[in-house]
Amino acid sequence: MFFKTGKSSKEVGFLSTEMGPIIEQCRKQNALWFALAEDINRSAQATLTKYQIGPGEISGQHLFGLLLLIRSLSNFQGGLLMAERGMVVEARTLFRCCFENAFWLGALLKDGDDFIHDIMGDEVASTKSKVNWLIRDPSRLEFSGPNARARLQARVNEMEKEWGGQGLQSEP
Repeated sequence: MFFKTGKSSKEVGFLSTEMGPIIEQCRKQNALWFALAEDINRSAQATLTKYQIGPGEISGQHLFGLLLLIRSLSNFQGGLLMAERGMVVEARTLFRCCFENAFWLGALLKDGDDFIHDIMGDEVASTKSKVNWLIRDPSRLEFSGPNARARLQARVNEMEKEWGGQGLQSEP
């Protein structure tokens, strides 16, 4: 069955068709800002859709930059959807993500592969930390299927092989 939005805001909240008048009001009250945001969105979307990956490999830096552009555009569009529904806190959170992505792009331009290696090293460390927390209490893996611990260990080992790092540390 497909997700279906209902008419009642009590039934589906901000996804309700009842939000139409609220969206119109928010857009009317902030028409200039929404017009600017729509122009920015069109420009970014055009940049993304015109980007062509030619024959041969794309560099890690270009791929990472492209992924940051995609993430930024998604965050921006989500922020607009939240803002037009009056969900200001949620919109600000998504727009803040756009700024974070801009800082990441700056670091990528400045440090290139070193930045990517650092970010991926942080991802490996974060994953290891989560896995260590999970395996510390066997009940946390109760609904994770057979060999969950081994599968988690294999994933961490795979990440470490590609990005470096230490093996899972044994818990005291």
